[in-house]
Amino acid sequence: MAIGILPIALLSGCAVGPNYKRPQTSVANSFANAPTNVVSPDEAALATWWKGFNDSRLDGLVDRAIAHNHDLRIATANLKEARALRRLTTFDLAPTVQG
Repeated sequence: MAIGILPIALLSGCAVGPNYKRPQTSVANSFANAPTNVVSPDEAALATWWKGFNDSRLDGLVDRAIAHNHDLRIATANLKEARALRRLTTFDLAPTVQG
């Protein structure tokens, strides 16, 4: 009996009455129809966000990566190579069986 009443009670909370009125929401003019492809002044800061760490080693790594990764395909291949090399080094941590 209770199993049949429970779904009905839960679904009755989802019903919208005949006098439902959609709430009015206002949006500021700065957001309404704002272009999304405009370069903001903060994008220049986002291009060098890692410099906030004040780490010369990180700066060198990023500079080296930018200099050596001329293409997205090359960068993807470099990432796959690094992951494969890392995977190979973890094999040395497992015990080996020799007969």
